[in-house]
Amino acid sequence: MNQPETIAFVEAEGIETLKADKTHAAPEVDDLLRQLGNTGGSIPFYAIFPAGNPNKPILLDGLLASPGQIIAKFEQAIGKANSEGMTSETVMATPVR
Repeated sequence: MNQPETIAFVEAEGIETLKADKTHAAPEVDDLLRQLGNTGGSIPFYAIFPAGNPNKPILLDGLLASPGQIIAKFEQAIGKANSEGMTSETVMATPVR
């Protein structure tokens, strides 16, 4: 997530980010993870809340192989398409887990 490409995209699009810290016990973070469907509390876990539809977050769990994977989800959230009319997600390979 903290890669130059991701940071540049977030800044350019005016996306607000928030990091929940589980270094120490954080019941409020655990509650939010459960509400989002992450019943095992696995980390890393990402939730992107689209401004136009915040009640339907885009969820990602596990390690991401490239900045392009998170950028594609951000593009999906903001409805941004590339020159072919597709979001980056549609042209990316499925992440390896």
